[in-house]
Amino acid sequence: MKKPLILQICIPFCVKQCAFCAFPYCTYDPRTVNAYAKALLTEIDAWEGEWDDHEVRAISIEGGSPALLGADSLFHVLQKIRRTFHCAEDVTIRLQTMPGDYSRALMEKMRDAGVNHWIIGLETASRNEHELLARPYKYEAITMADMAIRTFHPRALGFHLLLGIPGQTRESLESTLSRCLYYAPEHIIAQPLMIPECSAMAEQIRTEALQPMPEDTLQELIDFTRTFLCERGFQPSTKCDYVKSGFEDRCQLLMLQGCERLGLGYHSTSWMDGVMWRTGHSLQEYLEHPGDFETLAADMIRPDTTDPAALKELFDPLHILLWDHSPVIHPPAGHFL
Repeated sequence: MKKPLILQICIPFCVKQCAFCAFPYCTYDPRTVNAYAKALLTEIDAWEGEWDDHEVRAISIEGGSPALLGADSLFHVLQKIRRTFHCAEDVTIRLQTMPGDYSRALMEKMRDAGVNHWIIGLETASRNEHELLARPYKYEAITMADMAIRTFHPRALGFHLLLGIPGQTRESLESTLSRCLYYAPEHIIAQPLMIPECSAMAEQIRTEALQPMPEDTLQELIDFTRTFLCERGFQPSTKCDYVKSGFEDRCQLLMLQGCERLGLGYHSTSWMDGVMWRTGHSLQEYLEHPGDFETLAADMIRPDTTDPAALKELFDPLHILLWDHSPVIHPPAGHFL
């Protein structure tokens, strides 16, 4: 029997950086994006035959803003993956987008490519909170989700939300949750806001222009979210994930089970044989050496010999699943559930 494998495809481009983000995003430029798409295909080719004893059970397309790679390029990447790796017949292909990313071409291409779990990075439906977070799309673009959902009809629809936004109230959170439920999603991710030290929001806190939410208030919002969603048929599958029965996020559940993970693209993260690493020290290096693992492997660590806080900083996806959260700039070292 083949061993399960997760693929993470990282598309590191954004139009602008959100106030709470410290991800080393790359400013959108058509020529650079085209070069990146070619490099990504080259990297996938380099793994030909290396994973014949593995079966891909889940693919996560993350960013940045993955839609900026373009519908055709994303389609070709997923087609190349199917030719290069052994993919399960029911493989989960998860795509993360933001309101304002949508076009009929993108939605139709992704449906044809087999994307079946679509997560909308809404964060909040409150105008004031949206502006505080400095999201890279106009608030009015939220309404574009109507057109996109009617076009796409994914097997599983999810929304990513943030809890603990400074000034967020139970009323504004309830309004956001209700707006999401209007679309009958199968998956809600309600993640406590992390404020990285080098983010714009952290600078506002340092200068006392902004006050972070007290931890007890954040806990009240977390408890409210759990009650609100559980009363409406959702079940908690991790600390932050709520799903309808039968629509569990396979990608995250496999991560919880310690499944091996291969990252593709600049700044993607991998977990193999007890070692974690990132791909590429810089975007330019990635574009110049696609597929050259020895050159691109960065920040390699063994978690069992590494301080938990350092591990958190490196392997971002596990923040959502396994670690305690805090609204302050320096989150405490966490522990496993």
